[in-house]
Amino acid sequence: MTPEVASRRGRNVNARYHGLDLLRTIAILLVVLWHLPRSVFPFHFKPATWAGVDLFFVLSGYLIGSQLLRPYTVNLQPSFARFYVRRALRVLPAYLAVLFLYFLIPQFREQPGISPLWRFLTFTQNFGLDFDARGAFSHAWSLCVEEHFYLALPFIVYWLMRKPSFKKTSAFAISVVLFGMVLRGVLWIHYVKPVSNSDDEILPILYLEKI
Repeated sequence: MTPEVASRRGRNVNARYHGLDLLRTIAILLVVLWHLPRSVFPFHFKPATWAGVDLFFVLSGYLIGSQLLRPYTVNLQPSFARFYVRRALRVLPAYLAVLFLYFLIPQFREQPGISPLWRFLTFTQNFGLDFDARGAFSHAWSLCVEEHFYLALPFIVYWLMRKPSFKKTSAFAISVVLFGMVLRGVLWIHYVKPVSNSDDEILPILYLEKI
């Protein structure tokens, strides 16, 4: 491979899309607006700012997936070690700094109760989270979900690309969609339906806003 070809391939693999940076900015603004009280909005109408987190997850799926899949388009193999090191350097410094504040300066917390430190360090804080009793830094749940995605995706990509086929990729995509539908159904039945009332449709909405 000539230096020119190697350079061109490197640029293709590490290409940056500024439009996606704009979408990330919009997602950040939506998340900030979501945490504002309803009273600050005109007529107390709070728009669907919860979509900011959803947008973050979609962007992460595309950007992180591209990092692992794009090398295959130029006959290169992604480095899983490099992938994990880059993710760790991008996430851990700021995350550990915030944990330092929450656990060493209790006055920094938005409420007294907080999950054990080991749950934050293992990114399992989102499992069985009690927002009322241990709600401090509860918004780290989204980072936990993202770390699970970082952990699993390289192995999924390796499996899909080891012997790539339309049938295998389609079956996996359909399985992910069906799993998501079943999971949402289970969560609705066990967490939303018990507090809902057939005569008052606003209760499930209020419950979902709380969580």
